[in-house]
Amino acid sequence: MNTTTRSNSWLLLGLGNIHRRDDGAGIYVTRELLGRGLVGADIRMLSGEATEFLNAWAGASRVVIVDAVDSGKAPGTIHRIAVGGDPLPKLPGTQSTHGLGLAEAIELGSVLGQLPRELVILGIEGNDFTRGEGLTECVQSTADLLIQHVLDSQGDLSCTSILS
Repeated sequence: MNTTTRSNSWLLLGLGNIHRRDDGAGIYVTRELLGRGLVGADIRMLSGEATEFLNAWAGASRVVIVDAVDSGKAPGTIHRIAVGGDPLPKLPGTQSTHGLGLAEAIELGSVLGQLPRELVILGIEGNDFTRGEGLTECVQSTADLLIQHVLDSQGDLSCTSILS
């Protein structure tokens, strides 16, 4: 896609591994939202490698990233992080299955001046990251709520009502 045409659109990136149970939450959310009429939305699924992000968000002014996290909070908790001039906050105990991934891409994008104007990360606290397919019940319920919230808000996630 020509990145110059995306200045008025927004980008939704789903991350994860569908073969690691709850790690597939971001992929599940994006799959469910594809073709649902989100105005101006470009929806993509990524494996989570740092360079994928830089290429994917090039030219986008607003980016929302959905991924599973493992920080020790209650399963199904949604973490909302608005990335700005400050470094990406570290969630205690957060692990990534993506190697050099999102945090590194944000740091690199910041250094290179290639961050979107608005970047929001929505992390769904997972419960089971073992091999297998399908989300646990709690994560599935939260992902479905998040899907409905994105549809209702047309991607305007400045409202944090879903997070309380």
